[in-house]
Amino acid sequence: MCADEKENAVRRRSLLLRWAVPCLAAALLLLLPLPDRPAGVSSDRVSALLDGPGDRNSSRVCEHTMVGVAHQDDDLLFINPEILQSVGPRCTFSTVYLTAGDAGRPWKGGDYVQSREEGVRAAYAEMAGVPDHWTRADLHTAGHTIASYILNGKTGVRLSFLRLPDGSPDGSGSPRYSHQSLLKLFRGEFRTIQPVDGTQSYTEPQLVDSLTVLARRGGIKRILTLDYDNATFGHTYVPGADHSDHAVAGRYFRRVAFGLSGGSQDAVRGYLGYDMSRLPENLDTVRTRQKDAIFQSYRRGAGCESRPCPAGHYMSGKYQEWVRREYSLKPRTARPGEIVSAMGLANQEGRHERCLGSADRPRGSGTALAANTYDCDGTVTQSWRIHAGTLESKANQFCLTAASRRVTVSPCDGRPHQKWRLDKHGLIESGGRCLFQDDLAAQNPRLVLRPCTPQRPELHWYGTAALPGS
Repeated sequence: MCADEKENAVRRRSLLLRWAVPCLAAALLLLLPLPDRPAGVSSDRVSALLDGPGDRNSSRVCEHTMVGVAHQDDDLLFINPEILQSVGPRCTFSTVYLTAGDAGRPWKGGDYVQSREEGVRAAYAEMAGVPDHWTRADLHTAGHTIASYILNGKTGVRLSFLRLPDGSPDGSGSPRYSHQSLLKLFRGEFRTIQPVDGTQSYTEPQLVDSLTVLARRGGIKRILTLDYDNATFGHTYVPGADHSDHAVAGRYFRRVAFGLSGGSQDAVRGYLGYDMSRLPENLDTVRTRQKDAIFQSYRRGAGCESRPCPAGHYMSGKYQEWVRREYSLKPRTARPGEIVSAMGLANQEGRHERCLGSADRPRGSGTALAANTYDCDGTVTQSWRIHAGTLESKANQFCLTAASRRVTVSPCDGRPHQKWRLDKHGLIESGGRCLFQDDLAAQNPRLVLRPCTPQRPELHWYGTAALPGS
């Protein structure tokens, strides 16, 4: 047995011993009562809109997978143990980090960013059960060079780092990097964003295109990312908030997944970030210990001012809460008659599906009403039927109407501007334009008509295939 093979065997035995001991404790845990649900959290909402570990399709675990996150530890804290289940010798696995996770610290003359990158490499080597040996293999996309590393030992694991500036929880950015942030790029406040290592800047289309190229080259079939519904940005102490970088990264990676898959919501899965600490613990003792051990591998390589890391460093407060949880977003669903937007909303009030709706006006009123999306509530104002190619509201017998770039609900007249084509991918098209719900984290989001390509989540709706006829 060569030196690497011996090291590999020792590492695997160490992992087995570390994780086998808690098994008895996990069995005993099943005999204990479950902890109370935190105040203000609806059990119906959790079960309807979120998945816990073990609820997902295990047949997809070894598909060519990309994990797309903002910072070097988001994947370990928020998408584990899913990642641990997916890393294997015959599984292609690529993780992409959008920001440098710099927290406003310097790239030149400092080692904070470099240490965080070393830390995640150590954690992935731990998960793969191989020595922490990597080969530098940078990627090139249309004038951009992306730092990238391949884990040795035929593991199929690649980590790539775009090193964009950390935007801070509220998206304000840091003075060191001219207050750049992903949120400002997403909202159009900045036209470009430059990596902290001084490489070529990205526009938003260039960033999404570069991520798409990486996914295509890797033959990626599914993308795991962060919570793309959250629209409340801030620190961990703000109820319902998530880091702005998490939320925007999730949106960009979901856009990539929709573009590659033709709009399939099964091609992407979002995972809760800061906000999951408000939900019940859902990892058993074994998986909690596994997740903790992997995160300890990361922190030994990053973030400690001294070696070894002092006890409890980086593992107090919220970190302890996150390591005991993993929650992902369920695919959108629709009740009979509902048209549900792919654009959900999570905020301080909770987590909401958004349904196409109309105001409830008495029959005979000739006034056109603005169409919009609202929190799905099962009422008649959000119930539709198909009649002679039109979408007719059950609330007032008005029809969805294409008016310039706006969308209204008007008295049904059967004219072409009220004829809609519903395709199998969830697009709703009239006169060559499609119904487009702006992201609810955008500035002044609206329901409008846009070109039907390229594929984007804002264009997609669920429930149209099951709409009743009149």
